[in-house]
Amino acid sequence: MSCVTCVANFYLDPGSLTCQSCSDALAGCTICTSSTSTSGNNTVNTVHCSGCASSYFLSSPTTCVLCNTVKANCQICNFNLSANSGQCLTCAPGYYLNSTDLACYPCGVAPANSCSVCSMNGTSMVCTACLPSYYLLN
Repeated sequence: MSCVTCVANFYLDPGSLTCQSCSDALAGCTICTSSTSTSGNNTVNTVHCSGCASSYFLSSPTTCVLCNTVKANCQICNFNLSANSGQCLTCAPGYYLNSTDLACYPCGVAPANSCSVCSMNGTSMVCTACLPSYYLLN
């Protein structure tokens, strides 16, 4: 028995006729297809990715790049065509996204050393939650 179509996040391996996980073939890939080509006596199967997990961005048909390798502490990103690189959209918990340089900065630094969750409001960091034993002062 062999597969004819595969469920979401899997592709049909033409060699084995089995469904294989996109993320096993290409790290971070969630939507993929495969194609087969021949060169001389060799048959080559290539997996092409068209969608990555939220913590990755698609930089080429065969590469999902982890967001935090492009921007430190970045959790969700996308590919910025004009910059030809990843662009951070959301930072990891405990960090805020600076709208000027699109980099992630820690919440728990001066002037808010006790802040655990924060965001940007214009050009200022705003603390929205505190570390244990601290409280939010309006």
